[in-house]
This record gives sequence, structure tokens and C-alpha cells, in this order.
Amino acid sequence: MKKAFITGIAGFVGQHLARLLLDTGHTVSGIYCMDSDLPAIEPEIRKNLTLYQCDITDKQAVAGVFSNINVDVVYHLAAVSHVPFAEHNPARAFDVNTMGTWNLLDAVKDIPHSKFVLISSCEVYGRQSCGRRLFTESDPVLPSNVYGVTKASAEMLCNSYAHRYGLRTIIFRPFNHIGAGQACTFVASDFARQIVRIERGDVAPEITVGNLDVMRDFSDVRDVVSAYIIAGETISDNGLFNVCSGNPITIRTLLDTLLSIANADISIKVDTEKFRKNDNDYFGGSYKKLFDRTGWKPVIPLEKTLTDILNYWRKQSYVKY
Repeated sequence: MKKAFITGIAGFVGQHLARLLLDTGHTVSGIYCMDSDLPAIEPEIRKNLTLYQCDITDKQAVAGVFSNINVDVVYHLAAVSHVPFAEHNPARAFDVNTMGTWNLLDAVKDIPHSKFVLISSCEVYGRQSCGRRLFTESDPVLPSNVYGVTKASAEMLCNSYAHRYGLRTIIFRPFNHIGAGQACTFVASDFARQIVRIERGDVAPEITVGNLDVMRDFSDVRDVVSAYIIAGETISDNGLFNVCSGNPITIRTLLDTLLSIANADISIKVDTEKFRKNDNDYFGGSYKKLFDRTGWKPVIPLEKTLTDILNYWRKQSYVKY
């Protein structure tokens, strides 16, 4: 029985990853940061986990967690992951995303036969003049925002530890991934939450949106975590892989799909304050390298994903504005 460890286990992706690891016969342990994070983990998952409270920016605390455990694979998800927050709080973003990764690598490098899986980001590609071409792993790293810089730095640290200490590392660059339980600071969850408030009669039947014309590459979080596990289990050497759908769509398509399954007639209001500066008009990736190595490909249709997100919000007893 393989032993998996997840940083950021109380987060959106962390919980989906923990659930799938448990379902596939792993023993699972992980780090959560604050007491307020713990209730976020669903009880049926939590009872099967070994959990440690630890701030990854605390080097001594991280070393203490790993000093008495033996793990096969560490999945490093813990991060400041909201791009606008990172822009406004760069010191915090670097402390968590870069220095936190360094602390973890330093602790894991001495665990025999361990593997370190870094969840980086497609944001490391930045705003490049690639037209409508899909990004591949051979494209240059040219991040255009603070978040992307912190993730590129974390990748460089992984490569350094692989070369200096022989630590096996796999780096994933996921593109936009969505699903039930995601924070409403992300576009699909934001739209779904607004729709549910309208369905309940809490607000007028009008949804506020940003730029609907940009194109993004959306995948279901359940497909994404399956990629992490497959690669983590089957790839024995170091690797770098995109995780994506390979099929960018407009935000308008995302919204229209949600509106088509909503139980209300809803109008659209564009708020230019929601537009992001320095955004790529088109941003998509190729998962060919990962498919060639592991056979992984996305299988969950977008409409299924969006229906699940909408139903998640419908089940919430109170939906904040």
C-alpha cells in the first residue's frame, strides 16, 4: 500500500486528490495550515487521513513533520493560488509558493526512495505572442505576473534538488481546473453561485461578469488529480507535464452552458472592473507529452462539470454574496 502525502490537503484540489488516493488504495496523510481549515475537509474523508497542522513557511515545523514519517510520494499543492491576491501581496506569495517549496524539498530530500510532485501552473508561460497555438512544455518560461514568477521559482528549486540530491521530482503545469467546492473567487464557481442566488430569489435576475471574450483551457478537477496520481505512480524519472483539456473555450461559452442548465431566466451585465490587465486573449495547452508517457487524457465533459458545480452551490444552506 503506497503512502501519499499532500500539502494543502484541506484545499479544493487537495480534497479531491485525497479522495481519489483513498479510493485507489493509498494511505494518505497531509498538512493543513490553520484550525479553520480543518472543518473544510469532509468528515468521511477526514476519518481516513493522518493530518498535521503546519505552516510550510516555518522551516523547523516542516522538518519536524517529516522527521518521523516515511512516504512514497509528496504531492505539493499548498500555495497562494489566486492571481490577484498574489499581485497585491507579493511578499506573502513568495513566502508560501517559493520559500515554502524550498522548506518542503529540504525536508523530503532525506526520505529514502521518495518522490516530490510539484503542482506549478500554466502561468509560468506568461503573456507570449503565440497566437492561437497551444503551449507545450518546450515553450520558454516567461511569467508576466507575481504568481507565475513564484511558481517558476519553485520549479527551479525542484530542478536544483533533483540535480544536487537525486530527489525524484515531477512538475505539473495545470491549466484552469474547476469543480464542486472551488472558491467563488474563480470564474465558474462565481457564475454558479450568482445563478443559485438568482434561482432562490435573493437577488435580481442579472449576473455580473468580466471579460467574456478571452479563451481559457478548462478541465474538471477530478481529471486533473487523476493525472497527478497516474504520473506520480508510473513515472520513475524526473518529468515536466502540462495538465489541460487541449480545447480552449471562451468565458462566454462557459457562462452560456451554465445559463442553459439554470432554473431561471437571467440577463448579463458586464463589469469592466472585473477585467484583468495583462491577460492573454487566448490561453491553452497541449497534454500530448503526458498522454504519450502515461495514456492520460481528460474524460469528463464540460457540461457534467458545470452541472456538478451548480448543484454544489444549490446544496449550500447559505450562499454569500
